Order: sequence, then C-alpha cells, then structure tokens
Amino acid sequence: MKKKNETDAPEKKRVDNNAEEQVVLDIPEDEIWTYKIDGLAAPHIGKPYKNYALKKAVFIIVIVVSVALSIYFSVRAVSQETFKYSELDDGTYRLDKFSNNGKILELRIDFVSSLVYPGRDAAADDALFRIEKDESKPVTAIREYAFNCDETLQTIYIGKDVSEIDGKSFYTCRALRRIVVDPENENYCDVDGVLFTKDKKTVICCPIARNKDQKMSFIEERLIDKYGFAQTVEVLSSYLNEEKLEGEDKKQAKDRLFADLRAAMIGDDWDAVVAVVDSMIATLGPEDKESEEAMNNERNRMWDALKIENWEEADREEFASRSLVYRLPAETETVGMLAFNYTDIETLYMPEGVKSIETLGFFRATALKEIITYKKDGGEYPSLPDGLERIESDAFSYDQALTYVYIPASVGYIGHHAFWDCVYNQDGGLAGLAEINVQASEQEFKDNTFTGDEWRPQYDYMLFKKSVDVNYDAVR
Repeated sequence: MKKKNETDAPEKKRVDNNAEEQVVLDIPEDEIWTYKIDGLAAPHIGKPYKNYALKKAVFIIVIVVSVALSIYFSVRAVSQETFKYSELDDGTYRLDKFSNNGKILELRIDFVSSLVYPGRDAAADDALFRIEKDESKPVTAIREYAFNCDETLQTIYIGKDVSEIDGKSFYTCRALRRIVVDPENENYCDVDGVLFTKDKKTVICCPIARNKDQKMSFIEERLIDKYGFAQTVEVLSSYLNEEKLEGEDKKQAKDRLFADLRAAMIGDDWDAVVAVVDSMIATLGPEDKESEEAMNNERNRMWDALKIENWEEADREEFASRSLVYRLPAETETVGMLAFNYTDIETLYMPEGVKSIETLGFFRATALKEIITYKKDGGEYPSLPDGLERIESDAFSYDQALTYVYIPASVGYIGHHAFWDCVYNQDGGLAGLAEINVQASEQEFKDNTFTGDEWRPQYDYMLFKKSVDVNYDAVR
C-alpha cells in the first residue's frame, strides 16, 4: 500500500552537469597514423615538413651564433681593453681607464696608446707585447679612478701636455712606487716621486709603495755589496756550468744572469731571485746535488741579509729617515683628497702654511705615528700647524698609530668621521688617539668650529660606543 501523500509520478534522475561526455572514436587500424579529426591538423608522421632543410639550417645558424656571442661576451667580460679614452672639446684626449694585463710595470701618459701583441695569430706569448702611441692624439687629462686598484704598475710618467689630474685617479694602486712628471709640464711636478701641482701648493698623490722605491735605491747605493752580494756572485760562479749557457758568448750570458740577480735583489723581488738562481742550477748535472744545495743556501743567505730586520742599526735608521719620513715642501698649502691613503709613512713634516687637509687625505695611513709642523725660521712643534683652517671628512680615518693630535684655534671646519676609528681598546685601556687636544676654549670651539657627525674617535664602552674626551684650552 502507498503511504499518504505519495504519488504515482515517476522518479526524476539527478543530472550531473559537470560530467564529461565520453567520446569514442572508431578509427580503423590501417588509418591510425593518418586519421584526420575535424578541427585539428593532420598528423605529420611519415611525411616531410614544408621547407624542412631551410628551417634546420636556420636553427643550426642560430645555435652557432648564440654560442659564438656567448663566448665573445664572456671573453670581453674578463679581458677588457687596456686603454679607454674620451675625446675632449679641444681635440685632445682624456684617459678614462687603464686595465693592466698584469705585466705592465711602467706607463707613460702622453699620447693615446694601444696594446699590440705581434704575431697574435700564431700562438703568441702574452709576455710579448708593445705599447703603440698615436702622437697626433695628445692626452691632457686623467679621469678619477683611471688606475683604480691596479696591483702591478710601479712607475707612472706624466707627459708635458697633461693639465688635469683628478685626485682619485690613483686610488689604491698598491704597487705604485713613483710618479715622475715631465719637467716641461706647466701644471704638475714631482718631489721625490710624489705628485704635486706645479707651484707645489697642493700634494696630489704619494704612491702607496713609495717605501719600496726608497728601499731599492738605498740597497743599491749602500747595502747590496756591503752585505755580501760579491760573495754570492763568487759562490754561484764557482758552481755555474758556463758551458751549458745558451748563446755563443758565454761570458756575456753569465754577466746577464748576475745582472738579473742583482736587479731582482735590489727590486725586492723574491720570485725573480729564485727564477735566476734556478736557471743557474739548471746548468748543473743530475749528480751535482751538493752544488745545487750550496747555491740555494747562498741565495737564501743573501736574501736574508737584505731584510731590514737584519741590517745594522745605523742602516735601519738611515733607511727610516729616507723611506718612512716625508717632508712636504714649504710651499704646500693643501693636502689633496686621498693624497696619502694607505701609505706607510710614519712621520710627516708639514709646513706652517698648510690651510686644508681634504677628504680622505690620510685615509688608512695606518703607520702614521706623528705629524710635526716646521716653521720658516727652522723651529718645529708637534701636530697640526697653526693657521690650519679645514680638516675634511675622514681625513685621518683608521690611523690608529696616531697618539697625539692638537687642533689649533684657526680650524673652523672638521668634517664627519675626521678621526674615525683612531682609537681602540687594548689590555684594559685605550690605545691610539685616546684624547684630542683643542687650543680654543669649549665655548669658542662650539661658536667658531663646525663639526660633522662623529668627528671624534669612538671606542667600545660597556655595551655602547663612547667618544674620546676633548681637552679644551690645551697647550702643545
């Protein structure tokens, strides 16, 4: 029996609108690879594509060109042009960038130059190259950072036409020993390898490795024979098998070897010393082990004799006076930007006429122990000169060997971080620049001298940074 409210109407089936209609294709077996479905392209199986050979050739060419360009730009990325110049409005040129190939020790800046490798197409040796100059294109300017971070260049010659050199041109050239200026140059000059404006009023660049140049001269003049170079030559000569030397003139070949050895020792080049002695050892027979050992021992003895710590005290003192001390000319008024960055000068004599020490003037001159001002009448006094007006930003940053600074009342500007990190904690106390002495009273200093942020050195104090004290109304 039917229950109340039930009807005899048929049940409705729920329709799933999301259900996909299954399509079954009835494809004959012999047409399975060629069957054409409406709306779709016919299969290409077993059939040639249109213009197949052309498309294949284009594809191969694209791949080859892509690989070639990849290689080209990869090589360009690691092998930059040695010289880059810009033409100026007056038809002269500015040196914008010099990228050393790792073998250029000396460079003359006078005309637009290019590096040439003769026989480059025939397995040329990279050591065989020459610098060609176009004398119709004079160089009159050197751009900032043109020699940035060069680790090889030792000597730079400035030509007579150069009239503009940016103070940052030689930044961190750690191998640079000397800058030499053509005497005919009307804008610049050099004083003992240090670059100045022609009137010597501004010092532009003291080469970072200037002490090596001084050491080289000192050893050559005073020490190389004093400490036994003649003995070394005698010992090595006694073992050298001259018959195995290349060339017809055995004496000339032998003299050249010893000249190379002397130059390597004077030049403070241990690798070159080893190479020269190794070339001598190569003339020995395999049975001459004792002779080889004797030659190496003599090489090492001579090298040790040329180390500063092994010199007599008088020689060490004289060398220090030549290399680690520098005296600015009496005409100097400005220490230029980065002029003494990274140098290892220990004592700097500054004339009383200096007015300005520019930004980064002594940046990371970490060996600088003292500045001594000298007067025209021959008198001297410690630290910065009376009449100094400006100490720019980071002028003495990181110079932790400094222990005394006196700021005269004439100074009206001290830039930010001027003496940054010149002090440090050591054995429970402060080392380096533990305090700053100021001639003016505290109120006079506040009224008359602008000071940038954190101009004083700071040191770790408990969990904080604390600035060093300032002694006002100080007396030298």
